[in-house]
Amino acid sequence: MRTVVPFIILGAILWALLAFVFFPAPSNTVRIAAGVQGGAYIGFAQRYQRILTEQGLTVDIIETAGSLENLRLLENKDVDIALVQGGIASPRTDPGIKSLGGFFAEPVWLFVSKDYPIEDFGDLREARMAIGEIGSGQRSLALLLQSEWGGDWAQSSQLETGAEAAAEALLAGELDAVIYIAAVNAPFMQDLLRHEAVDLIAFERAPALARRQPALTAVTLLQGVIDLDKNQPDRDIHLVAPVAQLLTRQGLGKSIQSEMLDAAYQVHSSGSLLFLPGTFPDANLTDLPLTSEAKRYHKRGQKTLRALFSFRIANFFERSWMLGLSFSVLLLALFGRLFRSRSRF
Repeated sequence: MRTVVPFIILGAILWALLAFVFFPAPSNTVRIAAGVQGGAYIGFAQRYQRILTEQGLTVDIIETAGSLENLRLLENKDVDIALVQGGIASPRTDPGIKSLGGFFAEPVWLFVSKDYPIEDFGDLREARMAIGEIGSGQRSLALLLQSEWGGDWAQSSQLETGAEAAAEALLAGELDAVIYIAAVNAPFMQDLLRHEAVDLIAFERAPALARRQPALTAVTLLQGVIDLDKNQPDRDIHLVAPVAQLLTRQGLGKSIQSEMLDAAYQVHSSGSLLFLPGTFPDANLTDLPLTSEAKRYHKRGQKTLRALFSFRIANFFERSWMLGLSFSVLLLALFGRLFRSRSRF
């Protein structure tokens, strides 16, 4: 033991020194482009932040105007990860940008004043309708829906009113309709879903619309799921929903990607009023190809080292295992020679 232990200690020290020299640790800071304060995107980013911080990562959340700005920041390399609404990215997007998967869906909500005659979305061509602010993913998708129904849409059907202001204007009779992309538990959404002066309009051909637009998925708001006692809604309502993705640049370290995926699974796999547990994350509901690490993770899950150790320790072993294996072989050879020489005496 007096002979062997010093060799082991020396080998471990040399391994650690060489690993730090030839395999330097990547940055442990992650910049996430989220969304507006109070919105679902920034709320999810804050939940990711809490989980990743426990693993030894530093997470900076960048407040933005929404998906379009998030994608632009990622293209400009100002952030590492961006939450982006489905349908925003396209094959024309920077080829260096890849997806980690689809992580949650936010339905398209179409609220219309009870006094406005409507049978289908196309009946709103001349309506006073707020579809979101310029540059928002909500507005981009609303314009896409209008193009799907074809024809000429009046400028009055493309108003830029913000979310809460639009809800107030609809209830005051200053608007005929409002389109939202929002979580069902947003406070203004709960007010509108329960208000007697407005109707939630279904997209009856939601499966067909989702088939035509891969960024969308068909969703059913079940009868009574908002309020069982009052039976709200009073029927099943078919909706469509874009699937939000986590996008990153191809060069982001695999270890950070894996930690991000692990946090996202913890946040999004439990289900909601609209989706059964396990519906998300979904590796298939993406606009862009997955990174190689995302493909591996969705199939096999978290690596054993990352499950057992913090980010820094697991990352050290992953970077330097080949060097450690080489040292182990060398030490075994030295021990073999040592024991053979001692046996001669």
